Amino acid sequence: MIVIATPGSLSSATVEAWRQSGIEIIGPLLPESFRPKLLHCAIGVAIDVMEPPEEVFPIVVTLERMAVPHVFVVLDDAMDGDGPFQFGSHVGQIGTIINTLVDQQSNGVRH
Repeated sequence: MIVIATPGSLSSATVEAWRQSGIEIIGPLLPESFRPKLLHCAIGVAIDVMEPPEEVFPIVVTLERMAVPHVFVVLDDAMDGDGPFQFGSHVGQIGTIINTLVDQQSNGVRH
């Protein structure tokens, strides 16, 4: 999973929880550090909603063009909730994001 966000913005608990779920985190990467060649080893891309839109827009265009599943997320290790996609360490948060990425691969709807 590629994460576009400020480096150091993910807690070690979050990175470890994703690893224990079988998913390695690439990043967090600043938008200017993102390279499409990274996509060959990723199941999808999570983009922090706090990143500047003018920097994220070209990435989203590339992801759409290449049909790469992606979601906009809130970097949050809070309890599971009904809010936006939360990129945290809780199983429910991880499951929601993974299921959304898998659904995108089958139906092409992006979030």
